[in-house]
Amino acid sequence: MVSSRVTRILSSSVAKIERAMCLAAIIGNGPRAKQDGDRESFGLVGLRKIPPHPAYTNNPMIQERMNLPIYGYRSIIQDTLQRFQVLIIKGATGSGKSTQVPQYVLESAAYHNYPVRVVVSQPRRIAAISVSERISRERGEMPGIIVGYQIRMNSNCTSHTVLTLTTSGCLLRALTMDTQAFFQSVTHLIIDEVHERDLDTDFLLLVIKLELRRNPYLRVILMSATMDLNALSAYFGNVPVLDVEGRSFGVRIFQMEHILRETGYMTEGMKDVLGNKVDTATEHELLHAYSLTRHVEGEIDNNLILSLLELLVNTGVRGAVIVYLPGYNDITTLMECLCYSLPMDKVQVLLLHSQVESHEQNKIFRHYPNIQLTIILSTNIGQTSITIPELVYVIDLGKSKMKIYDAKTNASQLTTVSISQADAQQRAGRAGRTREGICYRLYSCDTFAKMSWYPVPEIQRRTLDEICLLAKIAAPEQSIPKFLSQALDAPQPEAVNQACSRLKLLGVLHDGDESITMLGRIIAELPLSVQMAKCVVYAAYYRCLGSMIIIAAYHSIRDPFFLPVDRRRSFQTQEARLKFTEGINSDLIGMISLFQQYTEASRNSHRDVVQFCERNYLCSKSMAMFFSAVLTLRDSVTRIFKLDQTTRRQASANDRNNNMLRLALTAGLYPNLAYYDRNKNELVSECDPNVLVSRTSCLLGKKKTRTLATEWVLYVEKSRVSDSKSSLEQTSLVSTLHVAIAGGKVLKMAQRPSSSLGLLDTAPKGQLCIDHWVRISMHPMFAEQLINLRMLMKRELDKMLMMRRVDLYVGPDIALSLLSVDEGTMALN
Repeated sequence: MVSSRVTRILSSSVAKIERAMCLAAIIGNGPRAKQDGDRESFGLVGLRKIPPHPAYTNNPMIQERMNLPIYGYRSIIQDTLQRFQVLIIKGATGSGKSTQVPQYVLESAAYHNYPVRVVVSQPRRIAAISVSERISRERGEMPGIIVGYQIRMNSNCTSHTVLTLTTSGCLLRALTMDTQAFFQSVTHLIIDEVHERDLDTDFLLLVIKLELRRNPYLRVILMSATMDLNALSAYFGNVPVLDVEGRSFGVRIFQMEHILRETGYMTEGMKDVLGNKVDTATEHELLHAYSLTRHVEGEIDNNLILSLLELLVNTGVRGAVIVYLPGYNDITTLMECLCYSLPMDKVQVLLLHSQVESHEQNKIFRHYPNIQLTIILSTNIGQTSITIPELVYVIDLGKSKMKIYDAKTNASQLTTVSISQADAQQRAGRAGRTREGICYRLYSCDTFAKMSWYPVPEIQRRTLDEICLLAKIAAPEQSIPKFLSQALDAPQPEAVNQACSRLKLLGVLHDGDESITMLGRIIAELPLSVQMAKCVVYAAYYRCLGSMIIIAAYHSIRDPFFLPVDRRRSFQTQEARLKFTEGINSDLIGMISLFQQYTEASRNSHRDVVQFCERNYLCSKSMAMFFSAVLTLRDSVTRIFKLDQTTRRQASANDRNNNMLRLALTAGLYPNLAYYDRNKNELVSECDPNVLVSRTSCLLGKKKTRTLATEWVLYVEKSRVSDSKSSLEQTSLVSTLHVAIAGGKVLKMAQRPSSSLGLLDTAPKGQLCIDHWVRISMHPMFAEQLINLRMLMKRELDKMLMMRRVDLYVGPDIALSLLSVDEGTMALN
């Protein structure tokens, strides 16, 4: 039967794609790792292998390796790994730990003739790629053969690969999807930049700690530049810590008071404050006068940065300078200032940001012989694991963007915060990687002293929904709070309990014992957020799987639209974005049109693709990843579930029906729902009395909001934009019937009708209540029919989830018929 196959598509389709991609590269040819040809049914390829000896003959990089500080610890590292399961390496910036330690493992394996499979985790994609390519060059090999990388939607590995660089997120998914297979295959696990304390890395440490008790042959190396390594050592049972000094290149550090004195930088306001002391003021007086003239706390002084850069240009120094800024808007604002004020024949301005195309990021590694000064404007992405040639100067503003989750409003806020002292030291160390350098800190000695020693771990400031689900998979016998309490820095119990409550509301965990539901087990296999994964599952039931796969694939990549560098470009980019959502009132469904038009262009020629991207302000590489993600999803569905042409067509019979797509989105994204109060002209969500739609939404604008056909707005994420307002990201308009048919877990008749979310008139009406907070008034007869329909659909969905097969259920057809009924006929509001 058709439906029996389609849901199983969902149970694995998107999930197994990334699992196959991650595990194929990271684990290799199979968990048993015994002989060539061994394969698991989900397509793991690659075995533990004896690595070849590197091709060192005539390799000029040999001497460079020997000159690195960590080279003197080579034998110590290899010997320690023979005696201990875990080794912690504290390597100062420039010590060579990221590129050399993995090679020492390979060289030891080649010398002793034993097979290995080594996985190295980096916090960022750019580091995983650049480190893997550097190691290949140092070994005299082609990249992607013995040493490769695996990042999301991008792999450079072969069946011969024994050392794979990856990101912590990709590693976590590979590990949790088949923990036993992973640890049966991998011999050495190296976690680099562990001090960054991202959510994935902290969870990895917890899972690794438990695995070490069961697997005496696993070797783990934890590497950090700055961290409380005593606490980390104690966490793993007082394991050895190796402290490796960095290069001997010195870095002179100038704090704000020194910079004001040395540069003579003076604003008009400072002159007024200092009066006749302008020429004789002490460092303390200069700093005091400067602070008094800064009217907005935390505001970036682009003029001061410009003065420093002009000083470097005018003194004729050559090399590169990196300016650490909090966010992309800060980067583009400063870039406009520099391009207008500096001699562009002498300087090259480059951007380093996670949403800048990879080929643009790679420009920082090039040599520009005709340029005096290369200026790199970067966020903290340029803080770790990369060596920039000729980098001599660092300008550090002491700020970064941090995403903080507010459980009370269920909203995240990207806010500018002060960095830690550890971050400041690491930024300064960038200047001393290749020669003596200078770091200009645009904050005072007193400010530095007040900074925290280390950054707040993400596990204590991010939403924990996915981590709680993974925790239940990793340790099904333990309660989620108990399991996560064993983390290096445990999250707040309140945050864990709230995440568990959300998972129960979403139907992922059972209400009583926290065990994973059938729906939760399928969602856990998908490399998506819990709610987007639920959308995919429900799309199988509503038979709009093909279109939902496109939407899910879109959310698995970064936003393909250009990050605007100025206001004009921002307007043009938004206009291009809105073309794809015209007449749809859904940012999500509009991306189907984007994919279809891109696909049409790709059928013609490469030139048509390039022109399409340029015309619509799209990043060509991101669109290629989008296209690849969709194709990979479709191929995986066909391969895993052996779908033929007929069953594939039936599974996507409602792909063009936006009503069915809205039902699937409502089922998955609920309770991310807002109600438009036409009387007050306000959007209200469950725990936020006043919300807005984001600047990029197709629903933007109060004038447009007043003319919306319905009052309900779905959203993917809510972001805090001020103390009193939140912004809804990736919105979709849905009707009251969509909410009544597909929203929430429990639909029942309210005991006492209330007009909180609907105007009651004199017509006979009942009131439906969804999960105690959404109330919908309608004719009692229709209300009873809806309750019966919901009960029918629940039975059908439970059957689909239990069998992991989709059938041609009647519930979606009845729902579609109801959606064709005029809401006025149902006395619905």
